[in-house]
Amino acid sequence: MTKPLKGRRVLFLRPSDEADELSRIIYELGGEPVPLELIRREPPTDWSALDNALGRLDSYDWIVFTSKAGVRAFVERSNYRGVDLSRVKGRVAAVGPATAEEAEKNGLKVSFIPPKYLTMVLAEQLPDVSGKRVLLVRSEGVDDSMVRMLAARGAVVEQVAAYKVSTVDCSTPLPRFDVVILTSPSTAAALKRALDSHGETLRDDVTVCCIGPVTAGAAEALGLRADIVAETHTVWGVVETLVKVLHPC
Repeated sequence: MTKPLKGRRVLFLRPSDEADELSRIIYELGGEPVPLELIRREPPTDWSALDNALGRLDSYDWIVFTSKAGVRAFVERSNYRGVDLSRVKGRVAAVGPATAEEAEKNGLKVSFIPPKYLTMVLAEQLPDVSGKRVLLVRSEGVDDSMVRMLAARGAVVEQVAAYKVSTVDCSTPLPRFDVVILTSPSTAAALKRALDSHGETLRDDVTVCCIGPVTAGAAEALGLRADIVAETHTVWGVVETLVKVLHPC
């Protein structure tokens, strides 16, 4: 088996419960995974919007998940509140296959995944939305661009926060790394904060690989780089694109 990442230390910043899969992939490809938990998922500031939505599950025509974390938080809160998810009568949409897998694992049959695993494409192509009630389950603090896009298509949209993401202070300088994988705008923010807190800058010889254009835009807005943007916006996709660029056929 070829080891295209041999000799490379690959940094990624993910919650601890998401680190194992990416560590395994990097290790199998010969790289040395360097996981740092510099972002953390927490309960939203206010549960009321989600709780109100859970009380009216049968009123929505679509329930839309834009992350695997959103599905988990939605299911956990449903269980805590004693809400039977069989009350979901509408269709379920997921931004990508990992999110869809998490939903289906919890009994939520997914009817739609966009051809490109991006929230904007999901909002653009979600079918049959005119006059329909759409529940967006998202992270606290996200913008309302999906709401505006769906509303412009005639949907009646309700966006609720199921969790929030916070950055964690890095008490020591970052370890040496050759590649950094950024899987969300929050990971870009966490990297920037960790570098700034120790008066460091990103070395020119470090390869910055972003999971998609939204994350790349966030990185560049923070003064970081986006050397590589994944062709398929999944964890596997970002590693595959990294390998293709580092070791072209």
